[in-house]
Amino acid sequence: MLNKTRTKPNHHPCFYSKAKNKYGRVHLPVAPSCNIQCVYCRRDYDCVHENRPGVTKEVISPEQALISFEKTLKEMPFISVAGIAGPGDAFSIPELTLKTFELIRNKNTEISLCVSTNGLNIKEYIPLLSDLNVRYVTITVNCIDPVMGTNIYKWINVDGSRLTGIDAAGTLIEKQLEAISILKNNNFTVKVNSVVIPGINEAHLLDTIIVI
Repeated sequence: MLNKTRTKPNHHPCFYSKAKNKYGRVHLPVAPSCNIQCVYCRRDYDCVHENRPGVTKEVISPEQALISFEKTLKEMPFISVAGIAGPGDAFSIPELTLKTFELIRNKNTEISLCVSTNGLNIKEYIPLLSDLNVRYVTITVNCIDPVMGTNIYKWINVDGSRLTGIDAAGTLIEKQLEAISILKNNNFTVKVNSVVIPGINEAHLLDTIIVI
């Protein structure tokens, strides 16, 4: 028998301000690697002061994630969202992300599912996310100017090749904007996050918001 929760579309505390004090979310750290390297990113430590998504004590398997999710939901029934947000990128090894969502959805048809990504590799998996009713997607976009992006992204891995410099930044930005458009056109709820990097992109972020 499926374990069902009473969630609704506006019960995501990261997307809707009115839900913040009523509902919670659990992050499942099943993504071990990343397909880009940002200048500001560190995933090699964990402490009591680091409670943001993407920092974890250990990476777990999809099967362990299901166990953790069910235990958490039993102890904290106000949890309305199960999400994957690291510690690497959710679509660097997409099979792990999709398997986790599949296991959870087979047990629970009501919980809201959410994924956070840099957007580089999500496009081809959008139909599968839709089939699994993963309705919330967060994409981190730090700039829309490839020249500026050379100061943010050291490299990206795409189609079996490692790109650097303006080729890396331009390719990432193009794929991010394309993914956002496809997701919105397919009725996903999309949130764009940006990391403010002093001296690099703080004055540029308003332009990023306007374009997106």
